[in-house]
Amino acid sequence: MVRPIAAWALAIQFMEGKPWTWAAVVLAVAAAATAWLLARKGSEGRAFLALGAFLVLGTTAIFGAVFPVVLPSTLDSAFDLTISNASSSDYTLGLMSIVAAFGLPLVIAYQAWTYWVFRRRVSAAHIPEAHSFLPAVAVKAFTKG
Repeated sequence: MVRPIAAWALAIQFMEGKPWTWAAVVLAVAAAATAWLLARKGSEGRAFLALGAFLVLGTTAIFGAVFPVVLPSTLDSAFDLTISNASSSDYTLGLMSIVAAFGLPLVIAYQAWTYWVFRRRVSAAHIPEAHSFLPAVAVKAFTKG
């Protein structure tokens, strides 16, 4: 079954694709297949990296094919939103580059920490035995009767 996003990506490639974006599509498909094989083998860390490569390559293929258009107009190509008329001013871009230089390492650090903390799967042995209980509101309602 072909997913709609894959059909959309292929349609963009057939309409606007360049040789290097087609290469990115082929590499993205190879990365997805590699991720699937690694996941079946139980190599979850490598499968995660392969899926990351798939996402980067797929995004590169889509946006590389339509560059410099960010959002095409349905009325006329003269009204397309391009990177030049969609971007912020030079001052804003410079300021946000500084903010990103400090913020991005923090985001990567807490995502790495979260991945490290939750790296193990939960099994049936981790689930406590069931017990019967009533919420405090229900206990009051049933005991005053």
